[in-house]
Amino acid sequence: MGRTVPNGSSAGPAGDQGRVLSGTITQPVTLAAQILRTAENRLEAIATATIQRADFKPNIPQIPRVAGACEAVALEVGFLALAQ
Repeated sequence: MGRTVPNGSSAGPAGDQGRVLSGTITQPVTLAAQILRTAENRLEAIATATIQRADFKPNIPQIPRVAGACEAVALEVGFLALAQ
């Protein structure tokens, strides 16, 4: 992302394009990320996106007395980067 971030501050929102693979189906996704520099050698981030279940054509069995699956699926990815 090419930004210099002082310790204890946030780089603010960022975004990136990617792909989600489920079975044999790949769909594009845009991730919204929040990045925080927590130490001189440490970055922490969380990226989120929402995908639509139908885009991946899952086979969801119908089970009596069980509610259906939601159409929107929230993805959340966290990471920690340490400089060596």
